[in-house]
Amino acid sequence: DLPNGYWTNPLDGRAFVMLAAGIAGVMTLVVFVMWLIGGRDPRTGRMKETHPIEGISPAELGFIFDGKVTKRDIIALLLYLGTKGCLRISEYKPRKFRLYRLEDPKGEEKFIRNAYNILCENVYKGRYIELEDAGPRLRRILDTIPVDIENGFPGNDMKAHTPMSKFFRI
Repeated sequence: DLPNGYWTNPLDGRAFVMLAAGIAGVMTLVVFVMWLIGGRDPRTGRMKETHPIEGISPAELGFIFDGKVTKRDIIALLLYLGTKGCLRISEYKPRKFRLYRLEDPKGEEKFIRNAYNILCENVYKGRYIELEDAGPRLRRILDTIPVDIENGFPGNDMKAHTPMSKFFRI
């Protein structure tokens, strides 16, 4: 049993729908303004390069494109040292590699020399390191050289992600 006049002025969802649409519109506008202020990453053109850029090591290139130094960059640095005649990489069994210490890198950046010294610590010239045993050394390299590489790119305009864009991503 309902009292008289119960169905007069019934509640409808128009006010709630309008309020929700208004909040969604304001939030969209706020996100767009934040994106305009600093959420966009700097635009970089992509060009296919068949030859590495002179004067920049693979680890530095990885830092430029990713904004951080990864394991792949360290492996590319090992190959770079191999092409420079500092290491010899040989496969003695399928998927089993040895790194032979050859000449010390001369005229290279400090982080490259540090990585080489960490990798070849307590290894005589002409001797080898099993790649399976080099894991702790590679971890030490990955912990050490990113700071040296980042210091080589001091300005925010030289980094792939600005602090403002990182903040707005969060």
